[in-house]
Amino acid sequence: MTPTRRRRRSSSGGSGGLPVSYCSGVIDLREAAASIGRFADAGDLVVIQRADDHIVFDAGTTIVKCGTRDEFGIEAWACERARSVGVPAPEVIAIDRSAPFPYLALRKVGGVPLIDDRLPLELAVKAAREAGALLRRLHELKLVGFGWADRAHFERTGEVRGKSESWPEEISAELEPALQELVSLGALTPAQAQSMRDEMELARRATEAITEGVFLHGDLGRMHVFVDPEHGGVTGFVDWGDVQVGDPVWDLAITGCHLASPSEGILRVHHARQPDLFPRVVEGYEPAPDVAERLTVLGSFYLAYRQAWVARMGPGEGGVPNPSLAMLLGKLDREIDA
Repeated sequence: MTPTRRRRRSSSGGSGGLPVSYCSGVIDLREAAASIGRFADAGDLVVIQRADDHIVFDAGTTIVKCGTRDEFGIEAWACERARSVGVPAPEVIAIDRSAPFPYLALRKVGGVPLIDDRLPLELAVKAAREAGALLRRLHELKLVGFGWADRAHFERTGEVRGKSESWPEEISAELEPALQELVSLGALTPAQAQSMRDEMELARRATEAITEGVFLHGDLGRMHVFVDPEHGGVTGFVDWGDVQVGDPVWDLAITGCHLASPSEGILRVHHARQPDLFPRVVEGYEPAPDVAERLTVLGSFYLAYRQAWVARMGPGEGGVPNPSLAMLLGKLDREIDA
């Protein structure tokens, strides 16, 4: 199931300049590869991710993203802004948002992802702590608004801001459609969905107290933290396409959701054999007293909110729920039984 954040209009402003094969919303692999020939010969490109409207190529020393699913201008802004405050992110090599196949070319980050099971546990722990410290540094950057980056505003002004006026408004705007869809699919019962709504209302006072948002990575899982395999230092945070503005505890909860899952949410090909590293991330983050308190008060709700949102993208197949949905169901069943 495609999540709300992916349903975006083309950066090129319509289908007038797009290849015929693209007007239906499906990128032709060969045409896309040919369009980025300046970075590598088509035969040397390796596809590392593909959807109807989005392809990511490994071009040797460069990662090239093609398509209209994401706003590449926002991702490029995020990489450059993070780098400006010492948070390692890919260097932007080139961007063309108006090309027949819009693309973003990024310098490949060295090292291995934190999920790599060849990484010794002691180095994974070291990297998790450093990732927490870097995430806190990112969260020192304050931005306007709340929630997903407002794409239309960025296209008009080049400024990144959240699309919602308040943090509770953003939570409701994302959680309610997810619950409705999961109920319609039979993944949640109406009682389970109502339990989530009740929890959202109980959290409202705490979420209403958040009157200023900060720069959030929005998807910092083990796949997106790269590590030096010899020394355990973080070499970079990657995949900045999910930038948000909001409560730093929400960013921590997203990371917690990733690290608690045995297979990074719905991405079952990325199985983790390491123990949950989230406590090490929090140690490195060294949360200020107010953040630590919100982590205690809102952590459980935020984790369930994230699990519901991820489950909406793919509740599971053959009667087997994806890991995020399975964890959410366990939590809701315990609460209802209590």
